[in-house]
Amino acid sequence: MFEFRLPLLLLASLLLLGSSACKKEDLDKEGLGYISGIPYYHFTEKDLLWLRGREGDEWKFENARGYQRTYQVSTMQDIQAEHRYIPPTGSFINSGKLLNYYDAARVYVTRTDSSRHSAGMLRFQRDAARLSNLNSGGSDPNTSWLFGSGEWYDFVGSGDFPGNWIACRGLKFPSGPQMDGPFTQLVVRGKLYDEVLVFTGTPQSLGCRSLPPSATQELYYDRQAGMARMVSTTGEIWDRIP
Repeated sequence: MFEFRLPLLLLASLLLLGSSACKKEDLDKEGLGYISGIPYYHFTEKDLLWLRGREGDEWKFENARGYQRTYQVSTMQDIQAEHRYIPPTGSFINSGKLLNYYDAARVYVTRTDSSRHSAGMLRFQRDAARLSNLNSGGSDPNTSWLFGSGEWYDFVGSGDFPGNWIACRGLKFPSGPQMDGPFTQLVVRGKLYDEVLVFTGTPQSLGCRSLPPSATQELYYDRQAGMARMVSTTGEIWDRIP
């Protein structure tokens, strides 16, 4: 009897280890962890590539006519921020139920040449993946995605009141797996940008003023180097100076 007991014990141990490994893997998905049972949608190493710009970095652009524009970059990160449900009746912000934790970052772009003003803001955030079937609840809390959003005050949009930025100056971003590519390769003034995604201006609604010819329709953004090119609604190109 003893001769059969040892193999059976080994088999049971292996099955137990395998079961434990599966449970650990389920709780350790990319961009998703748990803090005391609460989901935490956190940045991954790939996500941080979008935030490699240093505080005070400058981006200089020039068009075919020799005109230049200079922008300065600043970033703000919210690590392990809290997402809480706030009752409709109103209450203090910390009194609602804690739904999850998340990481987010904002990249502020300010024009610093002769026309000094805020140019726009890009936001990157980890959150629950979106479902195509909204009847299922709209999101999958067991899958973490990286989302991008933003607005471009300087050119994309029409300069309408900021409260209407989604319709007048918002940017269309990819989301989830698309934030990891496929990327476009772009050579600008001899420099290769090989992880480029194109952020486009949202279609203008009826409530927006008409676009000026200088309004930018496309921003070519490299994951590691930042903005590489701007293209206006009339096709005018502003290339970054290395």
